[in-house]
Amino acid sequence: MKALLPLALLAAATPAAAQVVPARDFARAPGFENVKLSPNGDYVATSKKLDVQYAMGFIRLSDMAVTGGLNFGKYEHVVDFDWVGPERILAEVGTDIGYLLKPRRTGELVGVNLDSSRKQYLFGYRGGAKATNVNTYVRAWAEVIDPLPADPDWALIRVGKFGKDVVSHEVSRVNVYTGQRRPEVFPPADHVAYYLTDQSGRVRYAAGAPPPSFKWHSYVRNLETDQWTELGQGELAKAEVLPLHYSEQDNAVWFDSNEVGGDRYCLVRQDLATGQRTPVACDERESLAWTLSSADGSHPVAAVFSAGRPDMRVLAPESAEGKLLATLINTFPDLAIRDFSYSLDGSKILFLGYSDRDPGSYYLLDSTKGKLKRVLSRRPWIKPEQMGERRPIAFKARDGRPVHGYLTLPPGRETKNLPVVVHPHGGPFGVRDHWGWDAEPQLLASRGYAVLQVNFRGSGGYGTGHFNAGKKNWGSDMINDLTDALRFVVQRGLVDAKRACIYGASYGGYAALMSAVREPDAYRCVVTYAGIYDLPSFMSGSDIDEKFHGQDYYKNFIAATPETRREHSPSTYIDKLKAAVMIVHGEEDRRVPFNQAKQLRSALEKRGIPHEWLSKAREEHGFYNEDNRVEFYEKMLAFLEKHLGPGAPVLPEPKDRKK
Repeated sequence: MKALLPLALLAAATPAAAQVVPARDFARAPGFENVKLSPNGDYVATSKKLDVQYAMGFIRLSDMAVTGGLNFGKYEHVVDFDWVGPERILAEVGTDIGYLLKPRRTGELVGVNLDSSRKQYLFGYRGGAKATNVNTYVRAWAEVIDPLPADPDWALIRVGKFGKDVVSHEVSRVNVYTGQRRPEVFPPADHVAYYLTDQSGRVRYAAGAPPPSFKWHSYVRNLETDQWTELGQGELAKAEVLPLHYSEQDNAVWFDSNEVGGDRYCLVRQDLATGQRTPVACDERESLAWTLSSADGSHPVAAVFSAGRPDMRVLAPESAEGKLLATLINTFPDLAIRDFSYSLDGSKILFLGYSDRDPGSYYLLDSTKGKLKRVLSRRPWIKPEQMGERRPIAFKARDGRPVHGYLTLPPGRETKNLPVVVHPHGGPFGVRDHWGWDAEPQLLASRGYAVLQVNFRGSGGYGTGHFNAGKKNWGSDMINDLTDALRFVVQRGLVDAKRACIYGASYGGYAALMSAVREPDAYRCVVTYAGIYDLPSFMSGSDIDEKFHGQDYYKNFIAATPETRREHSPSTYIDKLKAAVMIVHGEEDRRVPFNQAKQLRSALEKRGIPHEWLSKAREEHGFYNEDNRVEFYEKMLAFLEKHLGPGAPVLPEPKDRKK
């Protein structure tokens, strides 16, 4: 494995003189995303943004030649794909609903060969018009649960009917060339969304999180009787247990479970012969983030935790695969590694190496030859030496709850009394900020600002207690965590309390505005992007209500009564606002309707509060068009410079406000 060692030099860069990186470099979509290795290890398939769509391309690794691809109509995307054989790819279709959200899956499946031949519409509501096989037309949705790469003609899919009140479905086997289907398994309960198969493609476990609690329930299937048994019984009655790996050879199953870690999730192994369950990996600060699977998916090779920088723990260091992984980790001491895919025989491994300063590159390891090479860079125009450090932070909130986050620092600046932009994430539940290259914090850091991101309560990754503590606390404890984080970095002299602004998108836009009305002396300016101003009107107009769990989400996660909705609305406290405001919104936004921005603008105009405005037609939840994002970034930078730039005066309270 000596061939691995020179590549360590790729991860170490000499700091260069500070340069102003164009805003467009941060607005550009990655050159490559979701890269996966073919079963024979000779090709990769990858999604790539082409104008107003995400298409798929196929690349031969021997000469990096593009051999084919797949794309659809305007604003239609390849949202995911799987190799189902050495020459065949099965793609899932979606439509764009805004840059801040993942594309909405249409439930359609399309098959194509790596040379673009034998393109076939396999499943979906448009099958009557696009397919030659009548079996492919169905008023339903589907998603792949097992591509069965060892069986090049078939894949396992989950099939369900349209309708927000329809929650049942079936598992079917679909022919990836003709679309022919046959049902194989029916779910043990409603709302089941996840299945675990064995190496022969047989469904062994199922799991789902039904409303109103959205607690995970898991089930094990008896192959002989085709009967399901719920796992949450006896000692596991109060636990949430999600199956991850199933090994017939090891006679074991591995779970992501909170049965031993209190409210945190750990990796637990169960011996199928004895039923004995043993903790394998756990962390006192956070839940299991993910596991690195073996080439055949049967068992975990490593457990990863990421309260700060990702911590990859090799589970069997003396095994061949454990030694190989340890070598990779040591080869890239400044990088984290993830997104592994394997050839069918396990001899070739593709993975992503990345850092807080480096957006990442994909590397191919040929373990039989001991060769490692970089094959694709996600954003080759970004120079890591021009980026800022993303420093993990941890503090205790005012009620004693541990809270984690990140402070991205401007490159080439002394870490002392920096102007700061607090940047709450969207979601907010189950979402979190991670260590790694993050475009907007790096954009702001490149202009001299420290950027504070907080995994406030309600965020994912820190256990059920941290998650549940955010329920119905949109405008209270979650906002307190942001305030406490700002005080934490101020008290340590890292940032200047007199030069703070707050910027967020979606829930982050709500949190930015709510923070400014609850803490009017803390912030000199606010940028709210696709943000929520008034909860009652938001909850009556958002597309969240179109989903079967929409009302459950409102009642159990945001606010259950009209009184609490008003209490947790920035609109209720707008007279307390002292900060200048920048409002940014897409005019066709369905998640946070455009009317939220118009209501806020009207309220600010009525009270004489300084504000700036940027809206775009034909944009939804976030600006999809790159030019629009660049315009937004440049105007936001000018807005921040006006209020946080060197020597900027303290913003006075606006005079002559109308009451």
